[in-house]
Parts: sequence; C-alpha cells; structure tokens
Amino acid sequence: QSATDTWAWDGRTWQKLDAGSGGPPGGEGSDMAWDPSSSEMVLVTRPAGSRGGGETWVWSGAHWVRDVAGTVGTSDAGILIAFDPLSKALMAEGCCLAPSDRAGGTQPSTWRWNGSAWIPLVTAVHPLDGSSMEEDPSLRRLVLCGCNLAGGQSPEMWIWNGRDWVMGPYPPPPVAPEAEVIDPADSQFLILGSAISGVDALRQTIQVWTLRGTHWLRL
Repeated sequence: QSATDTWAWDGRTWQKLDAGSGGPPGGEGSDMAWDPSSSEMVLVTRPAGSRGGGETWVWSGAHWVRDVAGTVGTSDAGILIAFDPLSKALMAEGCCLAPSDRAGGTQPSTWRWNGSAWIPLVTAVHPLDGSSMEEDPSLRRLVLCGCNLAGGQSPEMWIWNGRDWVMGPYPPPPVAPEAEVIDPADSQFLILGSAISGVDALRQTIQVWTLRGTHWLRL
C-alpha cells in the first residue's frame, strides 16, 4: 500500500516503468482512467494524511506530472473516475465537497474534468458507497454501482444522464461488483465480484457476469 511503482501491461506481462522520483504517493483510495479527449492517463490520489484534497497526476509517457490545479475534494474519501460518453470528459464520483469537520459529515459529490481542473456539478442525487464506474456501450451511458452491502443494503446500478444520477434499467446484480469493465472485442459490459461482499479475509473465486437481455449471465 505504500509502493509508488508504475507498471504497464504489454499484452502478455507486466513491465515496470522507470517513472523517476517525485511521483504520486502510494496508498489506497486512488483511481485512474484513460481520457480519450486528451489521449492521457489521469490518476487521482487520496488526500495525503487524510487532509486536504486529492491530487491529480497525468502520465506524460515517461513520468507522472502533477496538475497543480487538479485538487479534488476536501476530505479523506475514496474516488472513482471514468470517461463519460455524453460530455466526452472524465467524471469523478465519491469525493467530498464538504469539509470533514462540518456538522453531519461529508457528502459524496460529482465532478467533471475540463483538462486542467475538476469542476463540481450540482446534482440532486449522489449515489452512496460506489465501488466501480464504467461506460455501458449498449446504453452509451456511464454506470456506477452503489455496492456497499452493509446493513442489509442491496447493490444499486446508477446511470449518468448528463444532468443527474438515475436508477439504471438493470435487474439486481447477482454479485456486488468490485469492478465494471468493457470487453472491447464485442463491446460487452462486464461486472466482476465475489459471492460474499466485503469479506477481505475470505478466499473466494471472482465471478464474471454480463447482461443478456433482462438477465445476468455468468461467464
């Protein structure tokens, strides 16, 4: 969790890259996504020491460069970022706009990347406890799974309609997705997760599911 290595997949194996010094800090709660609009890999890290905002870093092809105007959120919170096909920009969800010492705690927020800074969006709904976010090619919409099963809650699949988060047209997912990915070979929307969510100490098989009509099919 404290490692600051950078690795690239060449189609067969992982290759460690020499990213030099002065790169992003290691730790949990970070996320990164490819930005097709700028042809750049964008990384957002968790606030250092649980204070301040998350930092934004861009991969130059040889090393990480911090965007000094890319601070997002003001409290310790994990973040999800993914490309939105509607706005053709990166979106961020789960970071917090309110200071952590404010009464009532922090609330998740939605942000849009303009190429140099994160812009907070005014929305009526912020899905809680998102675990993954990706585009569904069949809908051409960004999909977020609110997949915290604590307290008997069930996974919820949300879509971004360009203005707000709304419940997606999905049957209840068979697992709590820890990842959503696209299979580019046939534009399949896949979810990956284990049968029992939130139990890190339990050794489990990762299941892969895709949507067939109105039913989830395990692959």
